[in-house]
Amino acid sequence: MRLLNIVSSPRGADSVSISIVNAFLDAYHRTCASVEVDTLNVWEENLPDFDSEAIGAKYKGVSKEPLNSAELSVWNRIQSLEEI
Repeated sequence: MRLLNIVSSPRGADSVSISIVNAFLDAYHRTCASVEVDTLNVWEENLPDFDSEAIGAKYKGVSKEPLNSAELSVWNRIQSLEEI
């Protein structure tokens, strides 16, 4: 089994939520030794900007609605991320 642990607190070692998750993962691993934990720390990744304009373009693009030129530019950028 694989489990995705998303670290979203910027506080790192000072984060209570990270400490709680780590305690859970340690306990879970003791009961299910075969679990593989993949951790994604959003503060260490080079993630693209995703604002309200991008979410609007995404909804229109997925729904096959017409996009204006700005939305089309954002939608093309979003789609290019699939190729990475």
